[in-house]
Amino acid sequence: MYKIVIFISSLFIIFFSFNLRSEVTVMSWGGKYQSVQKSALGDSYTQQGGTQINWISWSDNPTLKIQDIIKKDTKNLSVDILDLLIGSRFSLNEIETNCENGALYKFDLNKDLKSKSNSVPLNKDYLAPVLSDCLAGNILFSWNFAFNSPSFINSKPSSAEDFFDVEKFPGKRGLYYLPKTNIEFALMADGISEKGVYQVLQNQTGAINRAFKKIKNLCNHPKGGCVFWKSGSEPSELLKTGKVVMSTGWSNRFYENQINNNYNLQQVWNNQIIDYEFYAINNNSQKIDEALEFLKFISSPKIELSFLKEIPYSSWKKTNIIYYDEYFKSSNTDESKVYEFFPIKKNNFKYQLFINHKYWEQNFLNINKRWKKEIYK
Repeated sequence: MYKIVIFISSLFIIFFSFNLRSEVTVMSWGGKYQSVQKSALGDSYTQQGGTQINWISWSDNPTLKIQDIIKKDTKNLSVDILDLLIGSRFSLNEIETNCENGALYKFDLNKDLKSKSNSVPLNKDYLAPVLSDCLAGNILFSWNFAFNSPSFINSKPSSAEDFFDVEKFPGKRGLYYLPKTNIEFALMADGISEKGVYQVLQNQTGAINRAFKKIKNLCNHPKGGCVFWKSGSEPSELLKTGKVVMSTGWSNRFYENQINNNYNLQQVWNNQIIDYEFYAINNNSQKIDEALEFLKFISSPKIELSFLKEIPYSSWKKTNIIYYDEYFKSSNTDESKVYEFFPIKKNNFKYQLFINHKYWEQNFLNINKRWKKEIYK
């Protein structure tokens, strides 16, 4: 009888240990994005012998903050991996605070996530700095602009300068309702190179005046005008309905409407602004090792590509981008069409502006106060 009890107890311990390790939960963003993450990344990992990946959404939990998830006494919500972006929901300061107090896991990127097949150190392979020791690269996405193709027959806009040129290209423009990215875009339109934008913003006292003047001239010009958008679906709709002739937006949303909804749009990649999506790990998770294995798996070029074929963002890794260039050169024409919409390719590593979130952490409140008074009234 004693041996039977020991045997049953051992089975229970084994079952409990297996069950504890049987799922890794990721807090993502819902919609098509999360659906493709599940099918292309999570399901692939499980099918190849990894643990089950469970997906839940920030969008379904609109009041949750990072600290609500990662505190030790959380009973109703168990999250191992957090999909994060810096913006109105999460600030870089909030991420850094939770990193320094030990609530988020601190990565040793070259130890934790480096692939055995890639000899390049990950911190050198990444196109941009991850901004915090507790962040790892997920995808990069583009703020660019598109125009309504039938509106321009003889000459087509091809730069930020053209976006602001209402004499050459008359008509209203769609702009994001907050100053972030608009300031940078206006300065590039005024002749500053991608690499010089933040140097000017940080070192020239008149930089914000210069950007505001450029935007005001666009919005107030009788041949121009501004329509402001908030959600990612709006720019394409503004273009489709003819309310604007050009609009800034997110390249993946333009792509979706171009390909799936047959909108007659054309995207412009010159002077695009690149933003970041990150992964973080709950340092109070019981499954940190499994979470690291999953993140390592999904950053491999073949697995990441299965996601990017569905939603054409960009990889953080130069080696992956080079791999994609070679892959699409040898692929069939129909499949390679999606590659046209990858914001960053092998031949344009250096020709975009990467958002400086540290600058905006320090300056957003003052700039936005003026923005709401003078432009977004």
